[in-house]
Amino acid sequence: MAMEAWMWRKIEQAFSAFLLLTMVAVSSLQILVRYFPSDIFDFFWTEELSRLLLVWLTFWGATVVQRSGDHISLAVVADVLPHSWQPPLHLLSEAAIVVALAFLAWYGWDAAQMILVQQTVGLGVTLAVFAYSVPLCSVLMIGYTLSTMGRRIQGKSLESATSDL
Repeated sequence: MAMEAWMWRKIEQAFSAFLLLTMVAVSSLQILVRYFPSDIFDFFWTEELSRLLLVWLTFWGATVVQRSGDHISLAVVADVLPHSWQPPLHLLSEAAIVVALAFLAWYGWDAAQMILVQQTVGLGVTLAVFAYSVPLCSVLMIGYTLSTMGRRIQGKSLESATSDL
């Protein structure tokens, strides 16, 4: 594995861990403060932040597994076809994925721009921080899918993201 790929994987892991641990900490805080009077501890923003982190963690996680092709798939059709037909079928399905992700990126960006002026109640930030995960992660997934297609064409193997677990 090249140094850049190794470094990017470490960045992915660190960002994933940050999102998950922060979400767990904020959610735990939200649960704990329910047992105290609200005039002592009033962390009304915890629910909103937990939701924001969950949205980002979901799309970020999808991006990480897209890099290595670890998304859930139904291989029933590919398994019954002759082995020589399977690589073109994978390329065709990945091309369809790129098209779908392009639409998702386009409309995700459009949606984020529409809600840019609206603010969240608890955090006081633009609602677009929820929506920006969609176009950003979609563009990353397009890049990963194109990279996967290139590796398939060159006959290189795909490295699973779960191999480090």
